[in-house]
Amino acid sequence: AKALSTAEWDAAEGLARVLRGKGNLSALGLFRSGQQWLRVEEVMCLVDEGSLLLLRDGQPLSVHAARVMLLGPQPGTAFEGAAAAKRELSISTFAALHRSGYVCRPPAPLADDDAYRRAGSPTLFAVYERRGFSRRAAEAGAPPTFLVACFHASEPMPPTDALSALARAVAPAALRCACAQQGEALFFDVVSGCG
Repeated sequence: AKALSTAEWDAAEGLARVLRGKGNLSALGLFRSGQQWLRVEEVMCLVDEGSLLLLRDGQPLSVHAARVMLLGPQPGTAFEGAAAAKRELSISTFAALHRSGYVCRPPAPLADDDAYRRAGSPTLFAVYERRGFSRRAAEAGAPPTFLVACFHASEPMPPTDALSALARAVAPAALRCACAQQGEALFFDVVSGCG
């Protein structure tokens, strides 16, 4: 049996605290007071691929139990209804990019918040090539390879002018859209126009 990384889910933080890291987890998550924490998308991707054992209250969770805990109906929480569906889209997008050799990080705040809202306030990831990725450089403002906006494949996309405005707002990085559904994601580039 291969050695797994282990993390404990902290519901109050909405993050998983890494207890034992195996392999290359250094590009993932965030660090607070010398402790590594993983975001929901990272946790589900690693649990799904079999490289992370997730614990809750010290007890290991199956893949199904982890998915239900993180994404299942939780009335009165931030994860009910549309929020849970949006989280599933971001997990599908994150996993597809992770499997393709990219590192996904939360993006820097956008200067044009209106463009973001007009595009439907999608989940955004700043995406970097895994080869040569530097956490310090990314945190210091190194430009990502591209940004990706997550949308549900069965719903209408925002109008082209809204996507073009979002592409201009994330420039000089390129904007790609991910249309995701049932664990799959299709990506396409957005061009903001020719002046």
